[in-house]
Amino acid sequence: MLLGTGRCSALCTSCEGKSWKVMLSSPTCPVLEALGKKLSFEIAVGLNGRVWVKADSPSTVIIVVNAIIKSESLSGAQQKIMAEKLLQKIQ
Repeated sequence: MLLGTGRCSALCTSCEGKSWKVMLSSPTCPVLEALGKKLSFEIAVGLNGRVWVKADSPSTVIIVVNAIIKSESLSGAQQKIMAEKLLQKIQ
């Protein structure tokens, strides 16, 4: 469900498996860390696996959500590489 009011866009998705636990753990999630260096967004992760992403533009929300979903089956190093390649494509 994509919500938009003014300049704010948000999307809620559900993560499978343990990926939501990885996002809450320390050290930080490689995907979120890499994306956060170039994109401005906020996330909230529920203990039930729901992930809410908020950003100024719908395209940023979609990029972050797709990266989170794609990273679920990748290792930390693979996640970082995937995020860096994604960021190169959008610049």
